[in-house]
Amino acid sequence: MILETLLKAVSFLILFFISVVSTETVGQKCKKIKKAIKDYNINCEKSEIDDGICVLLNNKDIDVIAKFNNLKVLEIRSCIISEIPNIKQLNNIEDLRIINNDDLTTLPDSLGELYNLKKLTISDNYELKELPDNIGQLKNLEELDLHTNINLTTLPTTLGNLKNLKIFDLSYNSNFEKLPESIFQIKNLEKLYLNGNNLESIPDSICGLSNLKNLYLDENQLKELPDCIGELKNLEILDLATNNLESIPDTIGNLSNLKYLDIRENNLREFPKNIETLTNLATIDLSDNKIDDFLPDSLNQLPKLKQIYLKDNINIKGKTLINNSLNEEDSECQYSDDYDLCMTKDIKCLHQNSDGYNFKPCTDNNKEEENKEDIDDNKENNTTKKDLHTLEEDCKKFKDYVSETEESLRNKIHDCEIKQEQFDHIYKISSLEKLMIEESSLVLTENISQLKNLKELILRDDQISTIPKSIGNL
Repeated sequence: MILETLLKAVSFLILFFISVVSTETVGQKCKKIKKAIKDYNINCEKSEIDDGICVLLNNKDIDVIAKFNNLKVLEIRSCIISEIPNIKQLNNIEDLRIINNDDLTTLPDSLGELYNLKKLTISDNYELKELPDNIGQLKNLEELDLHTNINLTTLPTTLGNLKNLKIFDLSYNSNFEKLPESIFQIKNLEKLYLNGNNLESIPDSICGLSNLKNLYLDENQLKELPDCIGELKNLEILDLATNNLESIPDTIGNLSNLKYLDIRENNLREFPKNIETLTNLATIDLSDNKIDDFLPDSLNQLPKLKQIYLKDNINIKGKTLINNSLNEEDSECQYSDDYDLCMTKDIKCLHQNSDGYNFKPCTDNNKEEENKEDIDDNKENNTTKKDLHTLEEDCKKFKDYVSETEESLRNKIHDCEIKQEQFDHIYKISSLEKLMIEESSLVLTENISQLKNLKELILRDDQISTIPKSIGNL
């Protein structure tokens, strides 16, 4: 009778294995349960959760779990077991955690019969390869955490039946070569964690998750995003850090509720378009990319921007931002000291993590503005650094094109066959100071006189037979 009463009273149970079983007990509940079920060789310690009972269970007695038929929370952690017994009797359980069981290979089909389950965590079980097909029967499930099951390669197609699921964590399962389409059938998802999976692409079907608020795609191998990403109108957090992205779709400007945007550690060469339309954006991180671009003045239009991180890029030019929101105590803006920026206004965000920057005050005639006008002129002539990027695509040996080192703009063409019309784009970059052409069959034309700022011209081992007369005008 005592045992039956206690089993019905227990609502929280943590089971885990230790190599040395403690002989000490703490708390009246623990003493009572030890005495009542001594035949199961259960020993107790104090739980960090006041209204729960932490049980150190010998592995051979794990079947005792089924006795706790009023259990609401069960955690099975670090047990040396290959399987979990039938747990169908635990029909009142709401939170089940199966964590860090190194030898666990299978889960019981009875898992799909825990119809009151709201939260299911199955993580860090390194030998687990699959889930029961009937997991889709858990109609009340709101949170599913499957992170770091490194041998898990597939998911049941029934996953799409979890209509009430709001949080799904599939992070750090690196054997997923392709995301199961069943994920994108869970229309009520609000938080989706797909980080750390070595994914190279994301299907367009992700754009059907219209209720999504948080999307984590960091630490993958993504080279591009679907253009439809802008359809996720409820998105508030978008984490794209540590990928191989070279550009961001212009449709990102449609994410009107976005508050946090992280694109650090990618391969961006210019600022994404339409960021200025993200009026709820509070944090943006573009650090550690390859950006060589002007800082858009339009970002000053973002009324809620509190943190902006731009350090460790090639070069960012123009004027520092002066948003009112960046002049508040908890604001932060990070640049690199060697950027060609001038300081429009000394605001608080410039002093949060350092003694400030050595940027000179902006003037009406500063060099940065003149360079910006040159770039704008080039854009009007449909000639930009982005156009020159085609050189790299057409000629793999084209090195260091239009890269800036300190104040010198250097082009190096080495042992490379490119079309003459592509090379002629270079003449329209009026800020070019140094040009080196080696082992090439290119022809210099009279247009070289347009390079008004050219200070150094090196022609080495080329097939050039004539020198343009206009070179005397440089």
